[in-house]
Amino acid sequence: MRVCSSLEEKYDIVIYGEIPWYLRGGILEQHCIVYAEDPDDLDFWLSKQRRIWSDMKRRQQKASVQDLLRRIRHS
Repeated sequence: MRVCSSLEEKYDIVIYGEIPWYLRGGILEQHCIVYAEDPDDLDFWLSKQRRIWSDMKRRQQKASVQDLLRRIRHS
């Protein structure tokens, strides 16, 4: 992850495309839009990102030992 700048130590500006999906998912679920030059374009882009995240979310969660053993036994 690359931090581009910090504004008064309240905000970190990062390149979204360079961070792992589990962090992207957290941003998508808990984001607060501060500024968008074209809000409609941003909404369209965010909807695509949310679709991708909804497909990936369950794969990003940690599995318990019992869950892993159950998966091995059923394969």
